[in-house]
Amino acid sequence: MIGNQIWSDAVQASGCGCTQTFNGGDWQRWRWYRDSFNVDCLANPNHKGDFFSWEAINQFGDKLCPYPWRVPTAQDFIDLDITMGGTGTRIEREMAQQFVFDNYINRWGGAFGGHYSSDSLRPPGNWGSYWSQSIHPYGIGGMGVALFFSIGGWVAPDGSSAKNNGHMVRCVRDN
Repeated sequence: MIGNQIWSDAVQASGCGCTQTFNGGDWQRWRWYRDSFNVDCLANPNHKGDFFSWEAINQFGDKLCPYPWRVPTAQDFIDLDITMGGTGTRIEREMAQQFVFDNYINRWGGAFGGHYSSDSLRPPGNWGSYWSQSIHPYGIGGMGVALFFSIGGWVAPDGSSAKNNGHMVRCVRDN
């Protein structure tokens, strides 16, 4: 438990492959992977959860995070960062690398699993990325809010990402 919330492990789905559908002019992509150490069915020991598009977590959020769990909001990530001693915004922090390891890896249980963008896995072992269900306020329809943190110590609890990129999902519930 962190603050007044309980966070799940990263969501795992069954199967392996990719489904793409065309709906109203927007590609909606989502991915299911065989197990917690596979990305596109290839071994990747840095990966702890499956990657999903923003459209997938919003369309299938109740299956990925069954009640009383839910897909987090942008505010949940801001509150998480503040509870762990951050500012709730992306900012360079003194001793930031230690902050990431102490809080996002050890305390929260996150992983440097990378993210999926432009049909390739980008940089596993260096970045952690997790979707919220929120639309980014400065994005024009195509951006969702994601939590990002890096091995170098950079944290963005209010980051933006194209909706067809793949990020992990962790469910949350209030205590």
